[in-house]
Amino acid sequence: MDSANIPFPLSEAIDLIDAPQDRLAGYHVTDLIRASLLISSGKVVEKRGPLVDDTGMMSLGRMWEAVIRPYSKVYCERLGLEYQGPEPDNDMLRRERDGILANLDGLALKDGRSIAIIEAKLTTSKNNSVPTNYYNWMAQVKAYCYMEGVRQAWFPLCFLPRSGAPMAITKMWLIGFEQHEVDENWQALLSTKEYLIREGIEL
Repeated sequence: MDSANIPFPLSEAIDLIDAPQDRLAGYHVTDLIRASLLISSGKVVEKRGPLVDDTGMMSLGRMWEAVIRPYSKVYCERLGLEYQGPEPDNDMLRRERDGILANLDGLALKDGRSIAIIEAKLTTSKNNSVPTNYYNWMAQVKAYCYMEGVRQAWFPLCFLPRSGAPMAITKMWLIGFEQHEVDENWQALLSTKEYLIREGIEL
């Protein structure tokens, strides 16, 4: 028997089922969250270079996003709602407010009006297996809620434990925020953006 192996470009395979979106230049929600954490810890904020998927986790996360879309559509239909995903036009899920940019994963709508944003995540961290405990994710979805004028976030989460028996734990978290939580989170992002502009820092 003969055998051989060649590098398998997982990211290229994912591109075939989940075409990457062009990232517009500007202040994105996720970049502002990263910057705010650096500022609060006294670290230098620098422009982030191109993302490198060394571990393959980014590709697996995109795979999870692509897989969850048909289920999100079915879940919405069971509740008598409509689903808006990135197909056929990614621009339908791009948002800009107060000079801050975002690309949403999806929306749940009733009679054509948004009632919840949908944000899919994949993690191997036990600490993040309860998404409400993770500041970055909650800051992200609260910002998306503000941009969309809603207070509900649907959070399909896939948790792949690093130890123990192989198992994928998947849950749809339904998270509701008080309006003041959404507003205060947005003001924090605006303050971060204004600081970066004053300091001449581009993200």
